Amino acid sequence: MFAGLEGLSGSEASRIAPDPELLQAIYGTAVTPENYDTLMEAWQRQLERALASVPREVVEADGPPIIDLSEALPHLETSGHILDRLGRTAHDGVTRHSAMRNGLHMLIDHQGRVVWHNARAARLLDLRSGAHIDSLPVDAATRARLRAALPRGPADSSRRATLAFVVVPPGQAPLHMVATPGKVGEGPALLVLRSATSRWSPLLAEMMRDAFDLSAAELDVVSLMVDGFDLPEIARARDRKLNTVRTQLKAILRKTHSRTQAQVIRLALSLAAHLPATGQGERRRHDVAFLSLTSGRRMPWRRLGPENGRPALFLHGMLDGIGISDRAHEILSRLGLQLIAPERPFFGSAMGEPLPPSRAVAAFADDLDALCDHLKVEALPVIGHMAGSVYAFGFAARHPARVRAIICVAGGVPILSPRQFDLMSRRQRLVAFTARYAPAALPFFLRAGIRQIDAGGEHRFVDALYESSPLDQALLRRQEIFEIVTDGVRYAVEQGHHAFETDSYHVVRDWSALVETTDCPVTLIHGRHDPVVAAATVEAFHQRNLSRSRLRMIEDAGQLVYHSHPEAVFEAVIDALG
Repeated sequence: MFAGLEGLSGSEASRIAPDPELLQAIYGTAVTPENYDTLMEAWQRQLERALASVPREVVEADGPPIIDLSEALPHLETSGHILDRLGRTAHDGVTRHSAMRNGLHMLIDHQGRVVWHNARAARLLDLRSGAHIDSLPVDAATRARLRAALPRGPADSSRRATLAFVVVPPGQAPLHMVATPGKVGEGPALLVLRSATSRWSPLLAEMMRDAFDLSAAELDVVSLMVDGFDLPEIARARDRKLNTVRTQLKAILRKTHSRTQAQVIRLALSLAAHLPATGQGERRRHDVAFLSLTSGRRMPWRRLGPENGRPALFLHGMLDGIGISDRAHEILSRLGLQLIAPERPFFGSAMGEPLPPSRAVAAFADDLDALCDHLKVEALPVIGHMAGSVYAFGFAARHPARVRAIICVAGGVPILSPRQFDLMSRRQRLVAFTARYAPAALPFFLRAGIRQIDAGGEHRFVDALYESSPLDQALLRRQEIFEIVTDGVRYAVEQGHHAFETDSYHVVRDWSALVETTDCPVTLIHGRHDPVVAAATVEAFHQRNLSRSRLRMIEDAGQLVYHSHPEAVFEAVIDALG
């Protein structure tokens, strides 16, 4: 457990009062995603301090949250609004480079003073502390328009239209920017200046992929071209050699039957104009079907593997998505197996209802029952990937005739005591403790982490998650796996924080009652070096359920065992099918 929790004493509730260090980290991360790691370190110190004043028996009890966030939460919510305004929103679907493209950020008060700016703005515009809006490299007409757009006073709440303008940094190419009114919490009215960006969407990427057989790397190059990057800038943004990008461009030109970069850009923008309206947030993809439920919702689900394969149900994890590798696809084809992969409410494009988290497992079990009716399958094996195991056992408990066997992959076992958190890697433990003791803070921290990814910080984000698992780090150096993992994180927050909050409610609590209510066979597929759920925890679960449990411990795997050893998972499914 966190250092400092031995010998706890004091009141049964504790609070996090945002000190200057934490406030600076919160607001700094909202506008400069590179500060995310600093924020998490500051948050860990605050959480440790708060938990240290709570009696041990309260910390270890499976009760309501015990951290009072009444003072800190307004700052977290305000910073969340800044995240929406300056970068990625929960719905905009931009690529992971978009926040980096939005590189210049400034906050201007009603007197025209620059009260905050990020590092790139300081570097390109040579800004100094206390700089004035008049010092920006713009023409006289633009300067007058910016002055007119300033708030009329600190308490000005009027809404003005977004102002577009151009700045010309010395020795640099012109930069297109926008100015919008803004505010930080209960602070004074501000004018927010940020770089303009086009919105490259996953729908457009999928259309171009399907039409021209572009690879993920080639689509990334096209998205950056659309946003005005030249080839050297694309190479730097993607951490690739210039010759590699030139080779990718040649492939793009050949596949799209284009002669120049300009033609590729015009093609992309023309296709974007013809994308269909999706409605209700539903993604229109060739591999996604929608099931209409009696509640009026529509549940998206995907079929992975051959259409005539024997079916198994795949329930995704909390931050892990549905994507699988080319190798996994090949194994499914060879084994004649298909995975039916539904999206849980509020994940991806799945609609949701405002249910209490405590009812989510039973409600989704009923959705799965309806899906089985729709597919005309009586009983099938169910794969629970990480947090998906909670829902696998919940389905078996509520509709036992539907589940032939459960295959738990990567640690889908109940947390019986907070002491199990001791064995987690540092970042994973911090997220788990936040989910358990201060869940209201989760939305901001998750969104801030996604902003770090969007700003080109994917490696820093996943390195922190897997810092104590060299095997997972090595696997993530494969670009295909890296993109599957980071896409899974985006999938979790595509509609905001509801999905993550619901899952975290269950995974950090003792849900063993669901296990005890079921009697179907259970197979545990686990990596010996999993940094989140220690092998000893899974072995203990196996010992408690020897009459129905099989354990396959993969000695050379970590948490990403589903991607490193997919054959172990799918062969367990075949065994369950008989």
